[in-house]
Amino acid sequence: MYRLTEKERAEARRLLEELLSVASVNGEGREADAAAFLENYFRETGWEMQRQQVGPGRENFILDVPGDAGQGYEVWNGHMDTVPYGDVSAWDTDPSVPSVKEGRIYGRGASDMKGGLAAMAYAFHYIWKKRLRPRRMVRFAATCDEEKGGTGARRFLESGLFGQPDFLLIGEPTNGMLGVAQKGCLWLLVSVKGRTSHGAYPGMGINAAEAGFAFCQQVKELVGRYGHPLLGQATATITRVQAGVADNMVPDAASFVLDIRCVPVISHRELLAQLEELRDACVRDAGGLEIHLSIRNERIPMEIASDHPQVERIRSLAEAVTGRRPDDTGISFFTDASVLAENEPVPVLLFGPGDPALCHRTNESMELKKYFDAIEVYINILTE
Repeated sequence: MYRLTEKERAEARRLLEELLSVASVNGEGREADAAAFLENYFRETGWEMQRQQVGPGRENFILDVPGDAGQGYEVWNGHMDTVPYGDVSAWDTDPSVPSVKEGRIYGRGASDMKGGLAAMAYAFHYIWKKRLRPRRMVRFAATCDEEKGGTGARRFLESGLFGQPDFLLIGEPTNGMLGVAQKGCLWLLVSVKGRTSHGAYPGMGINAAEAGFAFCQQVKELVGRYGHPLLGQATATITRVQAGVADNMVPDAASFVLDIRCVPVISHRELLAQLEELRDACVRDAGGLEIHLSIRNERIPMEIASDHPQVERIRSLAEAVTGRRPDDTGISFFTDASVLAENEPVPVLLFGPGDPALCHRTNESMELKKYFDAIEVYINILTE
């Protein structure tokens, strides 16, 4: 069982502070700077690595950590991008400059998820310095654009570098618990076509806005029938609405975007079939009404058995490090796993030091003790 010395904790904290200081806000074309930082950090190891071009200013960083031959391999993943800072004046500290106070480190990306990314990176560097050889090869993929389109994960997948790993470990924020289940996501565009009329004679028209709202409410009720013991109910939320051209005209066109968060008990294919049946019933009952459905983004729901050998192994190692047996938890947000495992199923576990309740929020922070604990767990996953 490997433990960090105080000197090593100081090194690990310095790595985290330096990584947090590299601005990599999604949409600003700076994630390549974080990839360059990681490349420089691992340069002395001599391990095979590459920066994979994804778009202007956007790159993935991929590192192969050599392990025992013939034992298969696994992928460890974390994303380099962060969400924007938001209202900087509402922060107690500068979100672009890491700050430590009362055992917590503050800054954008502290929990989501440069904490987990730095913990994985330090664990790999640690075993190189100690001349330890992992039980098996690990491919470390630090990806860009996780917070929006997942183009980094998709580039990694489609390049063939993801391959067919036996296991996928993602350092997303789980507060040190085992993220065995993840909600999926469907961003569904609902386009409604009705018939316009004077506002004084609404019965002569077909109100696309009212019909669209009614349909979306039925979708919400249908989706909410599905639940999961860790993830709770599936949800459907209207996030965008557009309708109408004049105050005194019945709108003949409307569009809605539904953010649907699915649970693993039903596949997206099954759910979409049910939504199409619902749509057909709505159209059939209102002559002249048209409703078209199209997917703007899709991330599949995922689950790994709580008693899966890798889950049980990591649970035991985490208990040995922290003195407490970590509980299972469910993750409501999507991760790069939903892209990487969309074609071929692979066992996926989320385990990281960040706090999911603090993601994307003002004064985002992470407890440093959980960061050091995560590093020790990662080291022991690699070597025990």
